[in-house]
Amino acid sequence: MKSVVALIDGDVLAFHACPYDRSKISSQVGTPAVNMEGEVIYNAKGDPEIEYSQSEDEAFLEICWRNFRNSIKSTMEEAGADAFKMAVKGEGNFRDLIHDDYKGHRSKSGTNRNIFVPVLRDMAVDAGLAIAATGMEADDLLRIWATEIEEEDVEEFVICSIDKDLRCIPGRHFHMKTKKTDMVTEDDAHRLFYAQLLSGDPVDKIPGLPGVGPVKAVNAIAAGENESDYQFIVKDAYQEEYGDGWRVVTSVERYIREKEGHPVSAGAVPLAKYESWEDMLLFNGRLLYLLKTYDDFFNLHGWVVTDFEETLKTGE
Repeated sequence: MKSVVALIDGDVLAFHACPYDRSKISSQVGTPAVNMEGEVIYNAKGDPEIEYSQSEDEAFLEICWRNFRNSIKSTMEEAGADAFKMAVKGEGNFRDLIHDDYKGHRSKSGTNRNIFVPVLRDMAVDAGLAIAATGMEADDLLRIWATEIEEEDVEEFVICSIDKDLRCIPGRHFHMKTKKTDMVTEDDAHRLFYAQLLSGDPVDKIPGLPGVGPVKAVNAIAAGENESDYQFIVKDAYQEEYGDGWRVVTSVERYIREKEGHPVSAGAVPLAKYESWEDMLLFNGRLLYLLKTYDDFFNLHGWVVTDFEETLKTGE
């Protein structure tokens, strides 16, 4: 029997190990923050901002760190894993260079930012418990590891997260909140990804096609039976929205080809304007697609048009 490796989304563990509301795991009450005039400062929810002393911060961080380490052990046990590899957010993300507003609505500063989450990430990396995803997202690193394990065929893996986007990875998945395990087939994974190409992802500010939400996207993809069909459905929808003209190699694709063999950041091609439907599809695809290898970026090479087009036209 092959051993099972838990591929853990460390960002989820860090977030849940140290909630913004300290009262959930600590008896600390702190002191209401005041401005220069001595007036209490309130947050966007209308609650007083609370300040803590350095010693209180240190004590709280110790509680968070203990929770984090315990969560690793419990996740492995609940997922039925023999070992684990954990990915956490690192420096840089090529998607930020492609899309200026990628995840733009998410708070990067301010009083609602949980300052302990990045500290836990760094502690996990320093302790050898996690690997930072540099130049990409932790989700990319998890898929790269899953691909490597599958190709080596010595071990098995189970993806451990609560992130639906990771379900574009075929294989066993463990949901860290519901504690349920299920299998994602290759077709399940394809359907999710191609539906996302149509709907985009509002949470991450990925536009997709105008007027196409998740339900409409899923229903559109459901008309197909295999990946080639899904590609045609997506291609047809983008052509209808952004115009005709199939160019096998766009200027963006030529740039990528010239940069083959370079680091991950070489795939970060800013799209200043969208001259065709291919450009917009590449834009959305590169934001949504999780890497299978360190230099694997979404492209249109290999997309084929099958008899599915005639099937749609005739209804047979």
